[in-house]
Amino acid sequence: MKDILVVIMIVIMMGMDNSRLFENKKEFFIDSRLYGLLSLIVIFLFFSCNKESKTNSSIENSKKGISVNNALLRDSLPISMNLKSKKTTGFNVFGHNYMSYPLEFNNESVKDSIIVKNLPKLPYGQVIHYLFLSEIDGKLKSYNYYYFIAKDAYELCFEFNKGDIYLKKGKGATNVDDLFKDYNQLKNKIRKAKESNKKNFEKKLNSLFKFYQKKYVSKEKESLSKLNKLNYITTLQIISPFDNRVEEYIMKLKEPIPCAPYKELSYLYVKNRLMSFDFNKLNILYHSSQYIDFLSLGIHTYLKNNKGSQNYAVIFKWFKKTDFYNQNKNKIDKNVSTLDKESFTEGLKAFNLRSLSFNELTFSDLIKQNPSEYYLIDFWATWCAPCINDIKLMKGLMLPDNIRVISLSVDKMKVKDKWQAKSKELELNISNLVDNKKENKDFIKMIGLNAIPRYILIDRDFNLIDASFLHPSDPDFLKELKELK
Repeated sequence: MKDILVVIMIVIMMGMDNSRLFENKKEFFIDSRLYGLLSLIVIFLFFSCNKESKTNSSIENSKKGISVNNALLRDSLPISMNLKSKKTTGFNVFGHNYMSYPLEFNNESVKDSIIVKNLPKLPYGQVIHYLFLSEIDGKLKSYNYYYFIAKDAYELCFEFNKGDIYLKKGKGATNVDDLFKDYNQLKNKIRKAKESNKKNFEKKLNSLFKFYQKKYVSKEKESLSKLNKLNYITTLQIISPFDNRVEEYIMKLKEPIPCAPYKELSYLYVKNRLMSFDFNKLNILYHSSQYIDFLSLGIHTYLKNNKGSQNYAVIFKWFKKTDFYNQNKNKIDKNVSTLDKESFTEGLKAFNLRSLSFNELTFSDLIKQNPSEYYLIDFWATWCAPCINDIKLMKGLMLPDNIRVISLSVDKMKVKDKWQAKSKELELNISNLVDNKKENKDFIKMIGLNAIPRYILIDRDFNLIDASFLHPSDPDFLKELKELK
């Protein structure tokens, strides 16, 4: 651009010299017009060059800034995990639909590697949960972390070390362990207390809420303040389900942050008020779309946990008309669709297995060998990190005496030695390998076993109680098992 400007200036200067030789006024006029036009071009190019120069200078001086801005504009957040060879770990994440899924990092290489995954960004931020159990000197050690991920977060880099993780680099991720752990501990105490004594915990709850509100008072921590209020209301509902503050909060709720407490709040709210709902008026003609979405999430969880309830058909009929159901239909159908109980019982009895010594047996034979009132069937595999985490977590829980856990591995027969070794390593009391027979495939298709870990709860007569029971990491896992009569 600068070279063109120099050439035009030379032409103008030559034109000025030649104009003095012209005696014909008309010729001089034409030359003057050319001169004027070229002058305007020079002025335009001068300012363009000047602007370009400034722009180039700005670009040179802000390469890092542009890199950051590009990161902020991405629809997804890159999260990297520095992993040792053959190690696997991950986060539990709640997506835009408020349903959870695993964000898994798996290093299959023989070398240490940095594994990168993309987390879809959400407009109001989100919470990711890290839970890992590691055996050190024969004792289980748990690592339990919560991070709030702001909408403007970028380039988060974690390092994995013997089960523990460290945030080495990045912006927009805030550790909120204390907030979640304090509320979870209080909720556990409330659940264990007698119904008549639960109200006594309200003073402690109010103090906890005020402490974190004071801690998150600044404008920059507004989202953390919202998380505190959400945890407060969820805990308050356990103490006093029909408290007016719960109802007021839910009716005014906007821009909820996807996380476990929000899912828990929706489930408890629905469970406590289900009998009072008029399903004919539960629509956007009478309520906000946000409220209907909130109820849909709670009813989804309720249907998963109460497949045998008398009003199941009525609730499911309403649920199938919601946007929440239609936007997540494929995933939801696997969780809430009812099974034909007679077909389930007959199929389960004849389900073909292999014992740890590789002997053939049926599920019916297995029950005879291990009598109990109830059974929790755990479908897992040696390659499934979340499965193994759940197994280790269950080892640390005091399960009711009337329940036995049956571990059924879906590993291929060609890795049976690996399955046998892993079963012994995890100290599984009742561990069997699913045989690769056609009859088994038909049963697996019938129960919709498309993902693991998967838990099915039955009684001693093979009657189905829950085709998709809660995971051990769920706050209500033990509570639901203890309520079995």
